[in-house]
Amino acid sequence: MFNLLPIEQKREIKREYILRLLIAGGAMAFISLAIAAFLVLPSYFIALAEYRLVLAEQLAAENLLELKEAAELRTVMRESRDKLSVSALLGGEVSPSEVLDKALSARANNEGVKIRGIRWERKTEKVFAVTLTGEADNRDALLSFKKGLDRDGTFEKVLLPVSNFANAENINFIISAEAVFKK
Repeated sequence: MFNLLPIEQKREIKREYILRLLIAGGAMAFISLAIAAFLVLPSYFIALAEYRLVLAEQLAAENLLELKEAAELRTVMRESRDKLSVSALLGGEVSPSEVLDKALSARANNEGVKIRGIRWERKTEKVFAVTLTGEADNRDALLSFKKGLDRDGTFEKVLLPVSNFANAENINFIISAEAVFKK
């Protein structure tokens, strides 16, 4: 019967057939995508909820870590403050400025000596082991500085190693002494 139809009707029927096929295929694709989206939607919401939960746990862990670090930092600061506390270090008897003043007064008449560092350690309540480091322009300046410490009366057992006199100029030195404060 198809062969009995004129060519124009055959084309029309073929065009309607392709149109029906496209509409049916499109409808099936749309229905398939709608069902797939409907079935994937719960998985998406579960994954989103888990992501938010993990993010919240991570934030809580970071905050906890920051709190632990802050607590550790406070502990370290408290220990450092106790170590650096002048009254705890020196028993409130002698201030560090007194040790520094005595060392600088010995240097006052000698411009050729530069003190780079002072380190002291408490031996008894009024006796401190003092180590002075610095630089002297020449041997004479270093020797007069040592004699000034000896004359001061506060420093006893002033030790200046002979190796400090090896250079004639620009001498890096280390002087060890005991400072006795009679208060």
